[in-house]
Amino acid sequence: MCRRDWLRNGCGIELMTRRSSILKNIWQGIRSLTGEDAYERYLAHWREKHGDEGGVPLDRKAFFKQQQERKWNGIKRCC
Repeated sequence: MCRRDWLRNGCGIELMTRRSSILKNIWQGIRSLTGEDAYERYLAHWREKHGDEGGVPLDRKAFFKQQQERKWNGIKRCC
């Protein structure tokens, strides 16, 4: 089958869609490993567990400030 027929039959689009999906999954994995998606995960958790309580979730800036304070405040030593 020549390349023109291959593209016309939709195989090229299917391959590009599959590649796009694979790249998207890899990117999401990298974001998860680095913690970049922490705010999105927080919002999903908040909606699931606390959404019906009537409050509002932290905004992005307040969330990251809280995370930094939790991480760096208190006793941090090995022994």
